[in-house]
Amino acid sequence: MLTFVAILGFVMLIGAALNEVRHSKNHISKVIAGVLIVLLLFILLF
Repeated sequence: MLTFVAILGFVMLIGAALNEVRHSKNHISKVIAGVLIVLLLFILLF
């Protein structure tokens, strides 16, 4: 159950970061969100 909640949290964070990349006008926040997506996917897959 805890694993499911952790994975769901990661998926929600990735979704929020993707939304930030798509809709933000601020270049720095786009870069930070992009790095966060890559980092979270790396953690989730390995």
